[in-house]
Amino acid sequence: MDMTAESPLTAGTHAPLGILAGGGGLPEQIARSAIASGRSVHIVAIEGEAASAITLFPHTWVNWGSIGRMSTSLRSAGVRDLIIVGSVTRPDLRNVRPDFGLVRALPTIFRLMGGGDDHVLRNVVRFFEAQGFQVRGIADVAPELLVATGALGRIVPTQHQIADAARGFQLIEALGGADVGQAVVMREGRALAIEAAEGTDRMLARLGDGGDRRAAGGVLVKGPKPGQELRIDLPAIGPRTLQLAAEIGLAGVAVASGRVLIAERDATISAGDAKGLFVAGVDVPHGAGASKSPRTPALAPVTRDVPDEAGRRDMARALGVLVASAPFAATAGVVVVRRHVIAIETGEGLIAMFARTMTLRQWGATVRSKRRGALALAATCRDAATLDAALQAAAEAGLAGVVLSSGFAAELVDRAATIAGPLGLAVVEAKGPWPEQML
Repeated sequence: MDMTAESPLTAGTHAPLGILAGGGGLPEQIARSAIASGRSVHIVAIEGEAASAITLFPHTWVNWGSIGRMSTSLRSAGVRDLIIVGSVTRPDLRNVRPDFGLVRALPTIFRLMGGGDDHVLRNVVRFFEAQGFQVRGIADVAPELLVATGALGRIVPTQHQIADAARGFQLIEALGGADVGQAVVMREGRALAIEAAEGTDRMLARLGDGGDRRAAGGVLVKGPKPGQELRIDLPAIGPRTLQLAAEIGLAGVAVASGRVLIAERDATISAGDAKGLFVAGVDVPHGAGASKSPRTPALAPVTRDVPDEAGRRDMARALGVLVASAPFAATAGVVVVRRHVIAIETGEGLIAMFARTMTLRQWGATVRSKRRGALALAATCRDAATLDAALQAAAEAGLAGVVLSSGFAAELVDRAATIAGPLGLAVVEAKGPWPEQML
């Protein structure tokens, strides 16, 4: 329901700041920060996502399908500036109650949902700006929530750890053209994990699966991808980040200063001090990710089935990520679905990687009635048993094809062609330049 009466927390005479609120505590933190600066707020809270604390402020609850109600309630409150913040899950379409605003906007929404996260989020900004709102970022309304340069707590990173952080930011930049890589875990200059579709928390958690201690002494490095839409998708750390980092034995967390949010600041810093982890902001030059994406090789079919245009795009991106990550990590495979990087293997094994891809669903994904997506397989998978297992896992995951990177022995390429046919997979081999395709 609407709460039109002002909360005791509301103050100020400026035009209200609109907050489109997903889950977590950030919407409340931003609301309090705005009010402390003398500005009132109106929160549009998504049912099933936003926390109950938003009821302390003027607010409107909306369903995922209530596009018209979102805009109407913000306009009625006099909102001109809008901030979109908080975590969201993929909506269950069975529970969406569409209003006329959604029905009218459906053609536009369908156009918005293609591509990776960055593409979608930039289009979400355009959508709300077309409704007459100015979309703002946290840096505009609550800059004190961003991580500053230097150590935040009592523990200061060593020069060796700073070097690992710098190497991690280089990897994030290298992967920027593929719309992937907000966070990586580095140790001794090598990446032990690269965040793809699973998010930072799940990336950290899997590094400790089964008592794995590979990450002990490593550094979590987090920052925006090159070209990331920071108004709506600002990287963040919080107490949970520090808890997970401590559980796998990391030495600390290094983030791009001024471009990463710290949730529950005092609790996060205290958690780092208590667990013996440094938390530090590192200066990373703005625009450092403007480098061109590496070109990927031409793809030569080795099976009778050949990939369609969408399949070739997925193969190109998967192969591009494989090539870009090679100087930083021993990556055996990359999974891409509809140009969205789902998973990057960095030591856990291909079968374990596929096990986690089965739990991930992305914006733009459709029902599994049709095979979609591709696996790029590194030539480090040199034995027949590994190749057989990878092809079987790709088929069971519902992928449409596999691209073999350069370096596979001819007999393994032939074996892949023989095995893939009955599995319904198109297999191609990387050959020479493919100038029209990029990451």
